Amino acid sequence: MPVIPSTLSQTYLLVDAIYLAGHSECVLIGRAGNGHIFWLFAKQETTAVWMDFFRKLPMPAALVCDAQSGLLSAVKMVWPKIPMQRCLAHLQRLAVSKLTRRPQTLAGQELLRLVYTIHGIKTGRDRDKWVADFDGWTQHWARFLKERTYGTHPSGKNNWWYTHRRIRALKHTIQESISSLFVFVDYPDVPRTSNLVEGGINSRLKELLRRHRGMNLEHKKALVAHYLDSRNVPQKPTRNFH
Repeated sequence: MPVIPSTLSQTYLLVDAIYLAGHSECVLIGRAGNGHIFWLFAKQETTAVWMDFFRKLPMPAALVCDAQSGLLSAVKMVWPKIPMQRCLAHLQRLAVSKLTRRPQTLAGQELLRLVYTIHGIKTGRDRDKWVADFDGWTQHWARFLKERTYGTHPSGKNNWWYTHRRIRALKHTIQESISSLFVFVDYPDVPRTSNLVEGGINSRLKELLRRHRGMNLEHKKALVAHYLDSRNVPQKPTRNFH
């Protein structure tokens, strides 16, 4: 972890993690809006590790993240009142993974279109309309989403499951995330996505690791630390949060 500033209260923090060796060694990375970059090496991306990472930092004005479950739990425990923006690019990718790019049902097609339109939201009125449209979609397709499929378990027991489980799963994720989808409306300085970490840092770091994949773990850590330190160029914030 590099030198920690005394405050981040006038800027946001974007966070993400990448793995260095399979699924057993990772680095947590945070990039503040003022250019500060923070990192912490860990065995795995867990709630406890994210809590340790956050506790080493002053609380920023807002947080941008991919809403990984361990990360969310850590935020709730360390910074329970912080405005948190869920990365909209991650939500879009999740929607495609659940529904595919060409959903077979009308309900799925409508929900995917709704997710895509989030990127066009700019004002509080836009946000309120989107939420109303989503609520309307939920009510319109309520009976459809309760449809069940019945079958026989290999043990011989009769069983059932929701027919449209993947659409239900995405609907539930959106419902649970409503409060963190539109933080950027009230805090215009907050990015809608974590691309400044993922695209600006992580993707290049992953490429660097691929080019040196023969390195042992300690050398990889040294390479990662050197790269992140070279990108750590703090600047004065250009705007203030209110």
